[in-house]
Amino acid sequence: GGKTVALKTAGLLSLMALSGVLALLNLRNIQVSILPTGILTSGEACPVAIRIDNRRRLPAILIELFLGQSKTMLPIIPGHSSQIIHLSWTPPQRGRPPWPRLMIGSGFPFSFVWRGWQLPLPESPWVAPAALDLSLSPSPRPSAVELEQAQAGELGEWTGLRDHRPGESAS
Repeated sequence: GGKTVALKTAGLLSLMALSGVLALLNLRNIQVSILPTGILTSGEACPVAIRIDNRRRLPAILIELFLGQSKTMLPIIPGHSSQIIHLSWTPPQRGRPPWPRLMIGSGFPFSFVWRGWQLPLPESPWVAPAALDLSLSPSPRPSAVELEQAQAGELGEWTGLRDHRPGESAS
C-alpha cells in the first residue's frame, strides 16, 4: 500500500519536473519582435503586430503570448518559419506611454508547469489623443454686453468656422 502510493507520487513529481524542462526547451531559439505600427489612438483598442520566429528545425508547440491583458496561443510553429499575430492594446494616454508587459511561455507537453519570461520591448509608438466631437457649426457672436462682462481669455476659445471672405484663396 504505502510503497505504491510513494511510487505513484514519485512518478507524478518526475512528470512535473520533466514538463517544466520540456517547456523551457520548447521556447529555445524562439524570437519575438513587435513590428512597426502607425500612430495609435489613446483609449481605443489598437492591433499590435507581433512576429514570432522559430529558428530551430523542430516545431514549437503550444506557445502563448501575452501583451497586457490580451493573449493568444499558437498550437504549432513549424521549424525554420515565422508567424505574425495581432494582439490588442488600449493605450491609456497620448504621447509615448510605456508598453504593457509582453510575455512568452509554454505549458508543453503536459501543462503541469507553465514556463516563460518577460520579453524586452522597443520604444513605444506615438499615441494620438482620442478623437474629440467638435461641432463645426459657427456659434453666435457675443454681444457687446457679453464682451464687457467676459473675463480675460474666456472668449478666446475656438468656437467654429467663419464665413469665406471675398478675395481669399480656397486653401
